[in-house]
Amino acid sequence: MAPRGDVRRGELNLDLHGQLARARVVADLAQQVTSVSTAGWDPVGGSAVSGEASSLAHGGPGSGSSGADWLGRALAPRHEHIANLALASAAEAQAVAEAAFDQRARRFVRLEGVAEGNALLRVGTTVSVSGLSGRWDNSYYVVEARHLYDVRAGYRTEFVGECAWLGDG
Repeated sequence: MAPRGDVRRGELNLDLHGQLARARVVADLAQQVTSVSTAGWDPVGGSAVSGEASSLAHGGPGSGSSGADWLGRALAPRHEHIANLALASAAEAQAVAEAAFDQRARRFVRLEGVAEGNALLRVGTTVSVSGLSGRWDNSYYVVEARHLYDVRAGYRTEFVGECAWLGDG
């Protein structure tokens, strides 16, 4: 396991109606938050510990506005508090808050695509998609990939990519 920024399994450019045959992209605010806080107890020091995150520490590829930004503009701030974990230090509480915030944020925009068969299109690959629109043309981190072959359609790769950013244009 490693942060997404440390995973370098290659980069591919996919153009709609070129190598990318079909794409469905959804930006979902339902799981987005503007901040995450955590709390715990340091048994050695005998004191409460806490952490808070309100910006991306490890957002992954892409550019634009984050889900937290869109949420704040479109609706209202939404806070999440995590209190069911055993956190023994302030550094641990901060790391858990950042990880929880990042995990939600990276799932803001989801791309489900079908591309020409390509063995390099696999989990951990960054795909730069173009030909959709200014909002959706972006870089996505591949989190699922299936390589399929049949007599009718030939070799194709179905994949799911995630991005923490939605283009502004």
